[in-house]
Amino acid sequence: MFCLKIFSLIIEISIVFVSLALILRKKKKYAWGVFATFLIYFFYDTSNFLNLNIPEKVLTVAFFAATLSIFGVMVFLYKNS
Repeated sequence: MFCLKIFSLIIEISIVFVSLALILRKKKKYAWGVFATFLIYFFYDTSNFLNLNIPEKVLTVAFFAATLSIFGVMVFLYKNS
């Protein structure tokens, strides 16, 4: 399971960088939501992985913000496709 957690963190941060490239090079507005979502996921999972003792309220609000962010992306893509 340790390797799977590491692999997941690598994929999450990779998505952050790919979405950043979409923002900067391709000017895709929806990528801001993907960027925010996966940056929050990376923060959330890293804090759990490293046992950083971040208050549960902070993690819960962060996870909710990520959920709202990706929901916004989906609505944007639905309206613009």
